[in-house]
Amino acid sequence: MLLLKIQSFRVWYSPQKIESRFRYHNQIGGTNQVAITDEEGKFNLNTPNQEIRLTFSFIGYQSQTLDLILPTDPLTVLMELEETSLQGVEVFATGYQEIPKERQTGSFVGLDRELINRRISTSILDRLEDVTPGLIFNRTGSTTDPISIRGRSTIFSNAAPLIIIDNFPYDGPIENINPNDVESISILRDAAAASIWGARAGNGVIVITTKKGVRGDSPRVTLVANSTWAERPDPFYQPLMSSSEVVDMERRLFSENFYLNQENSPFRTPLTPVVESLIQNREGLLSNAELQTRLESFRNLDIRNDYRDYLYQSSWNQQYNLNVIGNSGKYGYYLSAGWDENQSNLVGNQSSRYTLLSNQNLNLLDGKLELGLGINYILSTQSGSNNGPSGIRFNGAQPLYAYGSLVDDSGNSTHFTPE
Repeated sequence: MLLLKIQSFRVWYSPQKIESRFRYHNQIGGTNQVAITDEEGKFNLNTPNQEIRLTFSFIGYQSQTLDLILPTDPLTVLMELEETSLQGVEVFATGYQEIPKERQTGSFVGLDRELINRRISTSILDRLEDVTPGLIFNRTGSTTDPISIRGRSTIFSNAAPLIIIDNFPYDGPIENINPNDVESISILRDAAAASIWGARAGNGVIVITTKKGVRGDSPRVTLVANSTWAERPDPFYQPLMSSSEVVDMERRLFSENFYLNQENSPFRTPLTPVVESLIQNREGLLSNAELQTRLESFRNLDIRNDYRDYLYQSSWNQQYNLNVIGNSGKYGYYLSAGWDENQSNLVGNQSSRYTLLSNQNLNLLDGKLELGLGINYILSTQSGSNNGPSGIRFNGAQPLYAYGSLVDDSGNSTHFTPE
């Protein structure tokens, strides 16, 4: 702070020695009279008024405005430092170096820790979804190309983006990466990435930087625990034809000889139970009363009830992570242990993951040399082969008919039930 003494028209000040070389700007309010202090902090202002308004200002300090009635007793004015905030510099990691946003020449997308942790999920892909421009997710459930950046650039080889973790290529599944260990993510979306990673960057590059001890960090221990529960899917949510409407439609199509080609096909194409029953009635193997009884039984069945009871369940995802981070100036460290247990909304499908991560950094020669050691251990297991309703087919690509059933009258599984 600065100490100013005001007496009559003259102001003396006695600042700290380190600031004695600066000069201060003073002005009478409502006028153009301005005075700058000399090296001793003195200045003069001439005014005919008894009531004046003085404004004191200096770079780095908050301006002070005082209303005075002259003559006045010596007055002390304390000037406080002005709080200034430096805007953060956005940095992108290319897997080879970190460069500011204004220096990057390609198409980049950066995600910081706050954006990554916005969604609670055990999968890093779920946290990238809907917050990363240019990252395309395959909504059809394909396991070969779940994500893409620049579209499909090849037909026969791997079309997945290149993944870089802490400046090294990673060939494992991206789902094995623990989101709690990720500090930032950069997406390289154009051909400029090929200047760094060559032909492997043709499908785009995902650069992941894990957490490390930052200089000045005191040792901190963090425990993260979250659990997500979701109700089982409702197969009746999507409006579809009812079983009764499907039976009436097949009966009308049969009367118009729609199934005649399938009946005469040398490949013996399977026909639905309604069509088979209509054929038996036409050939006299089934009476009209028996046909009506059988069709009514079909109308009372709905395969969506079995989907709900035997294929779907409530999902429950659990995530636990314990990490220690710190930096003593020359030595920084980050230790993390995580456990995830996920129960899918499909009966029998579940997965678990155990992760251990250790990042050690040692600065030598006054920061000119840095030695780093990183160890990352991942153990991931998956069980279950339930693909849901999409895995149950009646005839090739044709889905199971609406009046089908996954169990018989005794509750035993039919051949449509997935193993």
